[in-house]
Amino acid sequence: MVQTNCYICKNDIYTPFASIKDGFHDETFTVVECDCGFCYLNPRPRLEEMPKYYNTADYHPHSRGNGAIYFIYKIIQKFTFRGKYRTLKKYNNNNIRHLDYGGGDGKFSKYLNSFNGVSSISYDPYFNDSNSLDFPKNSFNRITLWHVLEHAYDLDSLFENVGKMLSNSGKLFIAVPNINAIERKYFNSSWAAYDAPRHLYHFSSSSLEKLLKDKSYKIISKKRMLLDTFYISILSSKKGSVISLIKSIFLSILISIRVLVKGPDYSSSLFYVCEKKS
Repeated sequence: MVQTNCYICKNDIYTPFASIKDGFHDETFTVVECDCGFCYLNPRPRLEEMPKYYNTADYHPHSRGNGAIYFIYKIIQKFTFRGKYRTLKKYNNNNIRHLDYGGGDGKFSKYLNSFNGVSSISYDPYFNDSNSLDFPKNSFNRITLWHVLEHAYDLDSLFENVGKMLSNSGKLFIAVPNINAIERKYFNSSWAAYDAPRHLYHFSSSSLEKLLKDKSYKIISKKRMLLDTFYISILSSKKGSVISLIKSIFLSILISIRVLVKGPDYSSSLFYVCEKKS
């Protein structure tokens, strides 16, 4: 384990925020809150230790297993794939050259490649069957980081790679769990989006926007991800009773209504469309 400073303000002054048990390993980790408000895992495993926390058949982004939660995950995934494709197409109808950075098993790229005018490649450092990251400069006009930033051990390296591969007029699509999500306070330490130690950072809209500004990206659009509310709530209740699962579904409906009224800053996941500043 290694101590680390706040990535946003570089400060080392923090207070404990939550104690989280890894759902796949018998270990407990601490999420801390910096004086600037940013939450992150501290201490965290060393870089060479991280692959073991992904090496489980039940981790859904890499999973090929069975079970009710897995089944629900796959259903929601199909709906979100369609919505994500429409979002990518909105900013360029033809000749989409796309990289799904952190794309897990590559299913989103396979889905995109079924459409005319789309060429998509998937890369994930924690997935054994992934492509390499050896691409020429300005190779892509669309790069997606679907729930990737919270996993990135070295955010500087990630943004350096993305900046090289993304064309000057290209768009960057980012989705991360929202530490200010309404349902987090309901589930407390059982909130699935903590996902320690795989989730190293916990963004709010303010911290994510500061990061994007520091990395010279202009925010074009902020969107809601309502289906994430249902999935995260169900996943957070998976060890509870059937009654708690039913309650989580009703809670998801109520939260989704509140998010529609209050705006994307309160969504379970933050979804930003960005453009590289020239």
